[in-house]
Amino acid sequence: MSKTQDFLKEAFAGESQANRKYQAFAAKADKEGYFQTAKLFRAASEAEAVHANNHLEAMSAILSTPENLEGAISGEDHEYESMYPEMIETAKAEKIKDAEMSFYLANEVEKIHSQLLISFFPPRAHQRRRSLITSVLTAGIRSKRRRQRRAQYAALMGSCSRGSIELC
Repeated sequence: MSKTQDFLKEAFAGESQANRKYQAFAAKADKEGYFQTAKLFRAASEAEAVHANNHLEAMSAILSTPENLEGAISGEDHEYESMYPEMIETAKAEKIKDAEMSFYLANEVEKIHSQLLISFFPPRAHQRRRSLITSVLTAGIRSKRRRQRRAQYAALMGSCSRGSIELC
């Protein structure tokens, strides 16, 4: 692989991370009443997304829909079969509960993503219609549900204090 290809991967990762961070920063600014700052973060986030997409295209990483589905399924399977289990065990051993919870919840959703992607493979003509599938894919990661997710995780992991909101 050429140095330019390595740079494209690095730039894609950096721009993608900046996009997500700026979205989180915008949500925090909104909560704190800094509405114009939130708008600025959202605008910057959109620009970062454009940069990331341009880098992805320059890498020729956007293929046909069947190939994209195969790649996405492979990625989701890797995440829930090996990546997150190792992260969960490490966080558990290091007793970093917030990280353990974050990894665990993401892992559970990755399994669902894989199943949903598999259900759309191979792509069929009827799938060209719009649906609410995007809502299903993102349902488990809404920040509004953080307390609910903590309580669910706490229930799965054992007893906890203060109404199952705070992890033991």
